[in-house]
Amino acid sequence: MAHEIKVFNNLSRSKESFKPIQAGKVSFYSCGPTTYDFLHVGNARALVVGDLINRIFKVLDYDVTFVRNFTDVDDKIIERANELKVKALDHAQQYVDEALADMNSLGMLPADHTPKVSDTMPEIIQMVETLIAKGFAYEVDGEVLYHVPKFKEYGKLSKVELESLQHGVRVEVDQKKKTSF
Repeated sequence: MAHEIKVFNNLSRSKESFKPIQAGKVSFYSCGPTTYDFLHVGNARALVVGDLINRIFKVLDYDVTFVRNFTDVDDKIIERANELKVKALDHAQQYVDEALADMNSLGMLPADHTPKVSDTMPEIIQMVETLIAKGFAYEVDGEVLYHVPKFKEYGKLSKVELESLQHGVRVEVDQKKKTSF
């Protein structure tokens, strides 16, 4: 590990020397696909970048733990499964398998851990309950929404002020959402 690795720190907006939390070890997470349909170029790009990071650290002799998830519970999956009159988890699993085949055909290394949303629901529910208890999320009509204005450091990494966001430009504004502190 004699090579110095420089990474771009989005917070400082500068290149900095990479220093792992634990010497010689790197653990990282790369978001995997939402499995409602075949992968598209955007999905593949994210997967290839995760694989590339994994390979770079391995070549540099780091002990790497690489986690990539599969989102197999999602409104798009449920809607598609309902259209096809199949179970949502069965539909999602078909595209988990397709994604794994695509990753294999691209010569990607497997991740060390590939959790699925459906396998981690108790942990997700606990996390959401904690967010609600702390006032960072709230329930409206059976949906849990994140209370963005409550998070004082929102936009710190992107350097975007909450007040400057243009609501409704990309997606329709959800009238249930709270917009003030």
